[in-house]
Amino acid sequence: MIARGLSRDFYDTDAVYEETYGETIAATFKNSGEAVFRTRETEILSLLCGAPNAVIATGGGIVLRERNVLTLKEHCLVIELCALPETIFERVKDNAARPLLSDMRISTIEQLYASRKDLYAAARDMRICTDGKSPAGVAEEAAAWVQEAIGHGPTV
Repeated sequence: MIARGLSRDFYDTDAVYEETYGETIAATFKNSGEAVFRTRETEILSLLCGAPNAVIATGGGIVLRERNVLTLKEHCLVIELCALPETIFERVKDNAARPLLSDMRISTIEQLYASRKDLYAAARDMRICTDGKSPAGVAEEAAAWVQEAIGHGPTV
């Protein structure tokens, strides 16, 4: 929705990962481990950050590697979409594609966020809390911020 509002191409690192490597992220975690996934994820991010006029959606773990944060900061405007743990739980509780949330409890989400919040803060240029907002409303807010920040500038 954000990409459409900005007339830009959209890429989801998770979808590109699965298309490129021919397996789900959950399968990579199970068969090869998180380290292999994170290395491949970094490769995907580097590739996508070279795409002109793009909006790139990443998984929350993208910030776990400093190289990824540096790549994002150099090539992109980064918008963190945040929500309360209870909201996240409701959104992903039936999604088996999230390996780190397989032990799905609100406390798991709280712990994961607590371990990453400083990394998110270091990576982001803008933060939008999505609780109580429609996807279209969030997209409009993000697109308006991008337009104000840079007009028709680099990858978002």
